[in-house]
Amino acid sequence: FFRRAVVVRFCFCFCFALFCHKMTSTPVSPVILDGTPPLSGTITPSLHPLSSTPAEKKTPVFFNAKLFSQVVIVGAGFMCDAYDLFVINNVLSIMKELYPQTTADKSYVASTALWGAVVGQLVFGSLADFIGRKLIFIQTLLLIILGAIGSSLCFSTSSFSIYHQLALWRFLLGIGVGGEYPLAASIAAENSTANIRGRVMAAVFSMQGVGQLLATVLVNLLLALGASYEFTWRFALAFGALPAITISFFRVRMHESA
Repeated sequence: FFRRAVVVRFCFCFCFALFCHKMTSTPVSPVILDGTPPLSGTITPSLHPLSSTPAEKKTPVFFNAKLFSQVVIVGAGFMCDAYDLFVINNVLSIMKELYPQTTADKSYVASTALWGAVVGQLVFGSLADFIGRKLIFIQTLLLIILGAIGSSLCFSTSSFSIYHQLALWRFLLGIGVGGEYPLAASIAAENSTANIRGRVMAAVFSMQGVGQLLATVLVNLLLALGASYEFTWRFALAFGALPAITISFFRVRMHESA
């Protein structure tokens, strides 16, 4: 099952990357000064009326360094979101071998992050319009870090089962995940011009496929290397905080969007 999921998600990421490359490399038809397209085989004159040299080729906007950094800073949040939401299925399958697990335990642990995401979208999406997107964007990242690390440190006790603890931490993580969605989309759209906005949005949202693929690859890699079940599920949950910690410095330095 895990191998099949890896193949399917790899194919999805490859096809999406191929589509984005096709979008960015599509040539634009040249236009003469009077607005009419040139005939086949004719040479397009310079757009400047006083220049006799051909117009210089512009570097594709997709490879702009500033644009690339923006996609990474904003898209890394989407990668964290997808990873944290999809890794829990593999984690619960491993925990079933270590701790007694009922259908109810599996259901509310898997769903609490989604309920938290609904709360995060409503709360943080509204607060960002009043407080500012940069501050809220940093707070959602902190919730993801706290929820991911807290989930990996759960221990079963006689009065509070490990699944109840995990559900609470997953709910907190879900609030941060839900806050990322409206903020990341609006920030990516506001900081890009109209002619590249579609490509920026596609690149940012494609990071979700990377997160889904990483969730399966990491768990299978740890098991293939001989890691114990206990270490594997704890490390897999804690790993969700690593990308968020990596980009936290850059989010603090980013400018407030309009």
